[in-house]
Amino acid sequence: MCTVSFVPNNEEYIFTFSRDENMNRTTPVFDAVKKLEHKNMYYAKDVKAGGSWFVVDDKGNLAMLFNGAFVKHAKAMHYSKSRGVILLELFANSDCLLAFMQYNFVKVEPFSIILFQKNKLYRLVWDGAATTTIELSKNVTHIFSSATLYSTTIAESRSNWLKDYMEKNTPINKDVIFNFHTSYNLTDIENGLVINRNNITCTLSISQAVISSHQTIVKHFDVVSGSVIENKIQLYSEV
Repeated sequence: MCTVSFVPNNEEYIFTFSRDENMNRTTPVFDAVKKLEHKNMYYAKDVKAGGSWFVVDDKGNLAMLFNGAFVKHAKAMHYSKSRGVILLELFANSDCLLAFMQYNFVKVEPFSIILFQKNKLYRLVWDGAATTTIELSKNVTHIFSSATLYSTTIAESRSNWLKDYMEKNTPINKDVIFNFHTSYNLTDIENGLVINRNNITCTLSISQAVISSHQTIVKHFDVVSGSVIENKIQLYSEV
């Protein structure tokens, strides 16, 4: 599932996540809070499994999970744990990157995490056999498409779409990027930014976090109901 974009914009970083899922999957709002000793976590809680795909904290960190590694995998009959639950477990640590490197992912379905931690950007990948950690440049735009839903060719096309859209819609801001996720190439219901594959796999929600030095602005759009919520999270320095 899913399409994830990262856009640096002056002194802020724009993360936007289109969640492509089965239409029968519940689409919760972005209102769950988990208070820990060292930070507070804010996320959209998946009612079915209790996990999440998009989580931020009050330290300016963020993690987004999408299905699949680098190539499409054959799905097993049974997996030991929900990837969304694992995301919350990893992010609850003071060092999510280290927790990922030490975690035992045996019998866990392949996934990717885009992690923004301590002002650094990473892609963390479990391919079913091994983990890979890639530090990404936070000074350039990135877009990722789930290998379980989109071919390499389509993923490359989407990168070109975003580049073209940004060139034609300046100045860049959070609304421009949000509009890209909600409105670009709507006629292509198979591989556009808002999909509807036979009323089975559809884009259910679009979530965005804009991280600056003093706050994170979270926006969540429920595509099915049309509802939108927006919250501002005051950031506190790392202890």
